[in-house]
Amino acid sequence: MTTTLRVLHVEDSPSDAKLVAAALRAIGRPLESLRVEDPDAMRAALASREFDLVISDWSMPKFSGPAALKVMQASGADLPFIIVSGTVGEELAVEAMRAGASDYVLKHNLQRLPPAVERELREHASKKARRQAENALRASNDRFRRLSESGIVGIVVADLFGNIHDANDAALQLFGYARDEVLKVKWPDMVPPDWQHQAAETLSMLATRGVSHLVEREMFRKDGSRVPILMGVAMLDHPECIVFVADLTERKRVEASLRISESLKAGMIDDALDAIIAMDAQGKIVAFNPAAERTFGHSRDAVLGRTVAEVIVPERLREEHLRGMQRYFATGAGTLIGRRLELPALRSDGTELTVEMSIARVATAEEPICTAFIRDITDRKRA
Repeated sequence: MTTTLRVLHVEDSPSDAKLVAAALRAIGRPLESLRVEDPDAMRAALASREFDLVISDWSMPKFSGPAALKVMQASGADLPFIIVSGTVGEELAVEAMRAGASDYVLKHNLQRLPPAVERELREHASKKARRQAENALRASNDRFRRLSESGIVGIVVADLFGNIHDANDAALQLFGYARDEVLKVKWPDMVPPDWQHQAAETLSMLATRGVSHLVEREMFRKDGSRVPILMGVAMLDHPECIVFVADLTERKRVEASLRISESLKAGMIDDALDAIIAMDAQGKIVAFNPAAERTFGHSRDAVLGRTVAEVIVPERLREEHLRGMQRYFATGAGTLIGRRLELPALRSDGTELTVEMSIARVATAEEPICTAFIRDITDRKRA
């Protein structure tokens, strides 16, 4: 179905308006033409309906072409504006076009009007589509910039050869690099050997589909430690791709805590009379049973995720405790595992107690977990 051509005609002569309408019908589209001859009528028309273009006479008793152009621009309407007049000279017409008019046609040469209208409508539609595409691109870039600067997700731009071209602050913080340092690192060197097979699968998927599934894996930090991440990759311009990474450390800690808590419940250890505290490879507490709450005065929710050192180890012994933990998890060698020891410990109110403690290693699929079994022997030692 051919769409109707909607024209706002600024013209004081009804007979001239009929001649222009007759010329426009040669375009072959149904025509709706509204004639106005003063500024108020033009403003009201532009506010009340939509038009495809404006055609204006140059000189009228109550109005003029230049004034009509200003009214249209002030209204915010973005329409082709064609001057049709018998009095405008070439110099004035060129000046009007510099001000924003699209074209001009002399009234004694109205056969030129239909092709001029069709051309201006095509160019206007093309410009409008280009502006919409540019606006969409700007909006997309703004969204990406806000995402990149938000710190919510790490973003790395790399190529299929493993070269890193850029990274946002969140990614730099996650992997522990300065910006100039990360540009010298090869992405494959950050992938632990036991995860290389998954990296190969991701590259294969990029080659065939241009995007990878979201996958969980581990990556090396600058200091050699591992960080669990959720990662997705998409191609940009071949061979460049964009990598989105999210830190899963906290989620893994919570999952480990839940697994251990379930294990403790399954073994009825929540009902044990002795305090039981489980910690991960960083010394962070992942389980804290009710007896531990009573013994040390801390609630379970308050200590989960904090280190054992800061919760129950007296300050004068913390450095030695941390060295021992690091040595054990790095080498497997330690002096505490499997032994029964008497040690000073710290309550939440700052007072010390004497405890008897043994530590056992708990096997998990992700990382080593140690469980401490602790009994308050302060009264016994005092007696």
